[in-house]
Amino acid sequence: MFSIKRILTGLTLICALTMTRYSMAIPVSFEITDGSWTNIGLGYGGGSESTLDARFFGSLTGRNFALTNPGDIRRLDIGQLIFIEDDINVNETDNLDVSYVFNFTNPLIGSQTLSTTGLAIIGPTSDGAIDFSLVWAPLFVDFGNEGRFKIELSSSFFSISTGLSLSQVATFTLLDLPKSSPVTEPPVIVLFSLGLIGLVYIRRKIWGQAQDLARVT
Repeated sequence: MFSIKRILTGLTLICALTMTRYSMAIPVSFEITDGSWTNIGLGYGGGSESTLDARFFGSLTGRNFALTNPGDIRRLDIGQLIFIEDDINVNETDNLDVSYVFNFTNPLIGSQTLSTTGLAIIGPTSDGAIDFSLVWAPLFVDFGNEGRFKIELSSSFFSISTGLSLSQVATFTLLDLPKSSPVTEPPVIVLFSLGLIGLVYIRRKIWGQAQDLARVT
């Protein structure tokens, strides 16, 4: 028959192992069904003196990954931007809005959209200066119970030195892990059991000492 001391030792070991397990972060699963360019402004096009010859290609399909700790990141290629212009005139600087939308099934369901407006600089594109740029603001997304992550798209700056095509990259950064539901965890139960067994052990010990003293007297 196991003694009280052995039971206490076993429960202490179980408690330590269980608490170690629960202190480990649970990875956050990301499931993206697709991603694509959208809301491309009427100022983009080609073969016309009134539209900027900048074109958006590529899309994202079926990407799954996991982030475990705050600060963990994952980068995904989402497409390309091609810029072909010899000279930018005043008519090619308006209506340069564009968006990119991601559709999620995890860690939340629905779409998340980033939007920006391109900036075209009037003048020849052979001068070495920046002629066209897209700069994206990061998107912060809340999910679950106080969980949060950030989506960033790579900014693009076109000049004669950058070439005609730039890859577009999305960066996903885990900022905050979702909090667990307020349920009684196994470590709490084990600690409570240890306390009860400890009280029983102390009471038995005191009772035994009292019995021994009674026999002597």
